[in-house]
Amino acid sequence: MPAERIQKIIAQAGLASRREAEVWIKEGRVTVNGRVSTLGDKADPAEDAIKVKGKLLTQPKATLVYYAFYKPSGVIGMMNIDRSGRRTLRDYFGKMKSKVFPIGRMPFLTEGLVLMTNDGDLGQKVQRSKKIVRIFEVKASGKQSQKEIEKLLKGSKIEGKLVQPLHAEISKMLTNKTKFKVAFEGMNSVDLKTLFMRCGMNIEQITLTHIGQINLKELTRGKYKRLKKSQFEALILQPELGHQFIKKAEVSSEKQSSSKSNLSR
Repeated sequence: MPAERIQKIIAQAGLASRREAEVWIKEGRVTVNGRVSTLGDKADPAEDAIKVKGKLLTQPKATLVYYAFYKPSGVIGMMNIDRSGRRTLRDYFGKMKSKVFPIGRMPFLTEGLVLMTNDGDLGQKVQRSKKIVRIFEVKASGKQSQKEIEKLLKGSKIEGKLVQPLHAEISKMLTNKTKFKVAFEGMNSVDLKTLFMRCGMNIEQITLTHIGQINLKELTRGKYKRLKKSQFEALILQPELGHQFIKKAEVSSEKQSSSKSNLSR
């Protein structure tokens, strides 16, 4: 087989994401035929002796697995052990035969959908995609109105970057609280707390409910379900599938507005 970049070989073996493998290479933890590897090096896993942290990378490749996990609030969205004893993703996935890792990062107090895999190559493609739709459900204190929606849709510059939703709507009015659905494109981290604060609102809870066509259906906090590789691939090949949830929300919103208009006549 042709030579590949070292970080790609490590990712394909299911040991880590490409990004994490690059860190290992920079730290000098990877050798090829006894020589410390550097970024940009290539090798053939069938011909070359590749060692990661002193252990020989052997064939065949690990069985690739894919999961959707409902991360509870108060869990660190990383596989590392936390020195202060807080729960991490390791508490839920640490005993698996295949070492999995999360795609993207979720804040400590945010809950919801996290995609887990040991497919470093596909995971990296999902992470880099700018077309995947993510939908958050946000609970804010107080009763809000359409004015707040308009403010949210204008977006705000946070740390020099414009944070602007693809879609926003009020999904439910509660006693002295309001639930919003807010959608963004891409897998980059979003500072929703600051965005809502700039719009004069105080957030009480944030839940990531959808990543593309994958959602929290059938999941409760702390539980996960296995997915097919094709479901992960669809995030890249058919990003428009994630837009169907936004379209449903828009139709529902239009019906509600029409109903209110008819009642006022």
